[in-house]
Amino acid sequence: MTPDKTSTVVATPAPGAPTAIRVDLLGPDTPVTPGRDGIPLVVRVTENDKPLTNAMVTFEVQAGPAEFADGFEAAQTDTTGVATALSLTASRPGTVRLRVATGAYVGTVTVEVR
Repeated sequence: MTPDKTSTVVATPAPGAPTAIRVDLLGPDTPVTPGRDGIPLVVRVTENDKPLTNAMVTFEVQAGPAEFADGFEAAQTDTTGVATALSLTASRPGTVRLRVATGAYVGTVTVEVR
């Protein structure tokens, strides 16, 4: 991880979530600035260290100065377990906490807006 990376790396699972599933935040991997539309939020979902393919992942802002155009976004993982939300918009600097869910797994990731 580079020193200027602005986001957490691993989602924190909710209590009781399956421990075999892991969500890693891949991006944004550069500083996020307010007012920019369509910040790509990229995650990799694995189960037992293998990509979880064709899984529906939902993204929702829990707290912070950002929002999705429809209040949330859903995306399906590809063959490498990667899913991308494209409609996140940040309004001002601060920490954005996002809920990431797939199946019975619910976790959180954070993104810093500077």
